[in-house]
Amino acid sequence: MRDPFSRFMFRRWFRKTMCMGAAIHETGGARMGASSKDSVLNGYNRCWDVPNLIVTDASAFPGSGVAGTTLTVMALTIRACRHVVQGPAGTGKRFRHRRM
Repeated sequence: MRDPFSRFMFRRWFRKTMCMGAAIHETGGARMGASSKDSVLNGYNRCWDVPNLIVTDASAFPGSGVAGTTLTVMALTIRACRHVVQGPAGTGKRFRHRRM
């Protein structure tokens, strides 16, 4: 932004437009991991403490790189859905539904 008008407009509107999610990809908060001691979700995005809770967003990532997380989130969502329908690979066990 070399011209003064663009610089002025950026400074004027930046604070008003920079709300959560406006220009960043929020990540973290429900990390995926191998054990419940150091993570919230297992490898299939299922919560360790609440088995019927599946989290398929960027909160499973510890952080984000220089690229957006959208495609990775979509891939993990597909993987989690397949896990729900088919069960873990090679076990033949299906997802258990609890009635409330």
